[in-house]
Amino acid sequence: MNTNVRVIHDSGRFPLWFRLPAAAFGIFAFCVAVRVALGLFGFKLGLKIESGVAGGMAALIGLFFISYIWTLIWIAQVQIDWDESKNLITLRKRRFRGWHKTEYPTTGVDQIIVRACTPGVFSGRRATVFFHSANGQSTELEMVSNADAVAKALSDAMLLPLATQS
Repeated sequence: MNTNVRVIHDSGRFPLWFRLPAAAFGIFAFCVAVRVALGLFGFKLGLKIESGVAGGMAALIGLFFISYIWTLIWIAQVQIDWDESKNLITLRKRRFRGWHKTEYPTTGVDQIIVRACTPGVFSGRRATVFFHSANGQSTELEMVSNADAVAKALSDAMLLPLATQS
């Protein structure tokens, strides 16, 4: 990694005591989804699907979605890096297929804006961080937890003013 790159935000991973049961539940939901799929497409596994194919397909899609979310908890992570030499913000997200990287050039950015959003049950203070340019354009970076601290760190690193919107 370049020496001019500074990590502004790292969400970290969920604690192991939460990831293990979440992964087990996700794998269990995936197995149930596979059993429902086999039953829908002609294989008899002892499951009674009374509502027909349409209800079974809705259950199948729902189970795959639930298993996806609960197993994603095992690896999900967000990281925001600032590269001073390239004048570039890098948003890195860890997902099933590795790290996904999005780069935001910050030339012409004159202000960092934090917009509050409705918090979820377990999310605490969440907000969206925007980069505002002199020509009136705003670029959305990401909704992050502890957005005030992230925006303050970005503001300090980039030497830009910080504004807050409700």
